[in-house]
Amino acid sequence: MKARAAASIVLSVGLAGGLAGCNLLSPQATTKHYVASDGVSGNFGNGIAVRNAFLVDGGNGAANLVATFVSPDVLGGTVTVQPNADAALTQSVALTGGSQVTVIGPTTTVTFSGLDAQPGSLVPLYFQSSGGEGVTLDVPVLTNEIGAYATLAPSAAAQ
Repeated sequence: MKARAAASIVLSVGLAGGLAGCNLLSPQATTKHYVASDGVSGNFGNGIAVRNAFLVDGGNGAANLVATFVSPDVLGGTVTVQPNADAALTQSVALTGGSQVTVIGPTTTVTFSGLDAQPGSLVPLYFQSSGGEGVTLDVPVLTNEIGAYATLAPSAAAQ
């Protein structure tokens, strides 16, 4: 009877090790941080986070910023965005008061005119909030020929 119990234990341990397979020694992919989108993300200022930031090229040197800002301050505030260290192109984004998330995209636009950026390139954008340190992110430039981004390009009037 003891031999049968010992054989069951040995079989159970062997079966568990065999079923664990490569997961026993492989690193878990879910523990690695990555940006699962087309844009880039970063943190700056007083805990403000920018998520999935990218530019949609509309041609003629104009591009719209598409991003989500998450702020711990429900009172709102302002974020300045400066491309290519060119103060003349600086834009301000008003963070929505009473909400912690502000989306810049289909209904609210931030257009950079005179921006020398081609689809497929990276443009350094400097994000800063009042009273806090900023962060520079290399933001990808996408084309409006991608179906999902066709409505996010600058309109002809904005150029």
